[in-house]
Amino acid sequence: MSKATHNPLILLSPKYKNSPSRKVTPPLTETLVRLEDYVAHRVESQLLKAVNGMMDKWQKVFQQQHLKLESNLRKSSPSV
Repeated sequence: MSKATHNPLILLSPKYKNSPSRKVTPPLTETLVRLEDYVAHRVESQLLKAVNGMMDKWQKVFQQQHLKLESNLRKSSPSV
């Protein structure tokens, strides 16, 4: 697989445009579709990473609150 297929941003760079090893320039629509797919994948990946990080953070907060509540309940309940 060529670098151009893997990363559509290469198709937009001046180095790629003037490269003698380049075989055929794909049509603009194909380039734009590749670029759109690449950007969508990157955005989705970053959003998932951010959401997972937030969920981990909130899970820790809820666990701490739960432990505090349990501790307070034990302290306030009369011993049998």
